[in-house]
Amino acid sequence: MNSAAQALQTLQLRTIAAIGNVFETSSVVGRYSTVTFSQNDAGHVSYGRAQVSLKSGNLGRLLQAYVTAAGAAYVTAIQPYVPRALALDVGLDTDRYFQNLLRAAADDSVMRAVQDAYFDANYLMPAVDTAARLGIHSALGAAVVYDSYVQGSFPAIRALTDAAVGGMPGTDEHRWVAAYVAQRRNWLLSRRGDLATSVYRMDAFQAMIQMNLWNLDLPMVVRGQEISSTTLSAPPPDCFNNDHPPGSRPLAWTAGGSVLRGLDVRHLQVGLSQTLPTVTADGVFGPGTRDALKAYQSANHLPATGSADAALVLAVARP
Repeated sequence: MNSAAQALQTLQLRTIAAIGNVFETSSVVGRYSTVTFSQNDAGHVSYGRAQVSLKSGNLGRLLQAYVTAAGAAYVTAIQPYVPRALALDVGLDTDRYFQNLLRAAADDSVMRAVQDAYFDANYLMPAVDTAARLGIHSALGAAVVYDSYVQGSFPAIRALTDAAVGGMPGTDEHRWVAAYVAQRRNWLLSRRGDLATSVYRMDAFQAMIQMNLWNLDLPMVVRGQEISSTTLSAPPPDCFNNDHPPGSRPLAWTAGGSVLRGLDVRHLQVGLSQTLPTVTADGVFGPGTRDALKAYQSANHLPATGSADAALVLAVARP
């Protein structure tokens, strides 16, 4: 850990990361399996806790780090896509099977560790170091800089802020950070597409400034999400470890019954998406998965029941 990071407490660094997680995936610990794509997003398809994008090259570099990591479980499935991601192949924007593989890979603790290490090395630590070099020593100030490292255009907004209130170091830190947030809010509103709609991030920072949360003392609430020592230690949502491996049980959906979730459901959905691109591998066996399974069964001359015994789950499941 560098000297700038050492100046902030470990809990403050975790809180800074958590604020970014809430902004990106509405989860304090982050949604490692989240895959998003919007026609209005210049970054194209994005993935993971900090939503690394294809267009930036970070998605390809993240996947490269994963397939070379010791113990990675999905190397064989992910490896063929690494060259395409590194080449910024926009065909991946609509490749549902690839996107479902990414969702499944988040169930691997190695992928989650790789995401954490990649985001810390490429976003959090550089942002904290930049903040310290500018004379921004508060946890909230570092969080503001980190958010701009995630979204981009920190140098441009810094220049606008320097012109408005003076440069850092040399200006009162709290005054400069508040002015930066206001400048960035105006800049976001002037953008098109998803950037304009992300102005809520600056609204959240302005609320923190008004509440004088410069140390990011816990507990606190950001966009309706409680950040506390308890929530920071919670397991990541939408990830399945070794609960219910494929072939461990039959799978079905019944109206009014309990909904089945687990690794086996996710892998079944990944397999179905090879030929049925409307399937999203969320690990939840609902009516959509039932209907997709019926279509698979019909196409393969099987009774179209929409349910699967353990043997069929094993036959269809991927990777």
